[in-house]
Amino acid sequence: MDENKDIIVAELVKVQSELSFIKKSSTNNYFNSKYANLEIILREVLPVLNKHGLFLSQATRVEDGQ
Repeated sequence: MDENKDIIVAELVKVQSELSFIKKSSTNNYFNSKYANLEIILREVLPVLNKHGLFLSQATRVEDGQ
């Protein structure tokens, strides 16, 4: 198991080294703040993750039947 973890960590380091800073180009008027748009983030991150055999996922959970 540690060997798999080491491989994943090594690939994540490669991914991180290839990613550039994503500018906060969208505005949240309610909080008067800027943020990085999710579409722009995914456009930058997914190809690099895929190149290294990694994927992005989001955990979900059911709470009170919802």
